[in-house]
Amino acid sequence: AEQNFILAEAALRGWINGDPNEFYKRGIRANMEFISKYTPDDITYHYGHPLTPEYISAFIEKESVQLTGSLDDKLEKILEQKYIAAFMQLPYQPYFDYRRTGYPKFSINPKTNMNFNAPDKIPVRWKYPEVEISYNKANLEEALQRQFGGSDEINKLMWILQE
Repeated sequence: AEQNFILAEAALRGWINGDPNEFYKRGIRANMEFISKYTPDDITYHYGHPLTPEYISAFIEKESVQLTGSLDDKLEKILEQKYIAAFMQLPYQPYFDYRRTGYPKFSINPKTNMNFNAPDKIPVRWKYPEVEISYNKANLEEALQRQFGGSDEINKLMWILQE
């Protein structure tokens, strides 16, 4: 599933040849078939909708699932489905995708968010660990200066995402 969503995004952006919609639908199908195969046939897992081949095909053809709209609309749908496919399997990939694209969009409660410098945002990078300060202070300070203007700020893009 994940590979198809990667290909869907790449095709959508024009990085590769191929139909983004076809890769997107293959990703959804692969994820639903994986869930169908590896979760028990129990109502607590499928909420009364067993993932039969017919159900999967009907879901993929639903109007709300179609890859339509602007480039951003399509990218959002691809990354939402990629997030769903990664749930409980790939804990770090969805966070990187979020930092890279801003999708999927999450509701953020500024009153409970621990991002004190920007309570309406999800942090886009981790701070350097304390052990790095203790054992590698000179190089850490140089890296922070070069990348982030001297501040170990969680709301500044990490180097790989900077243009």
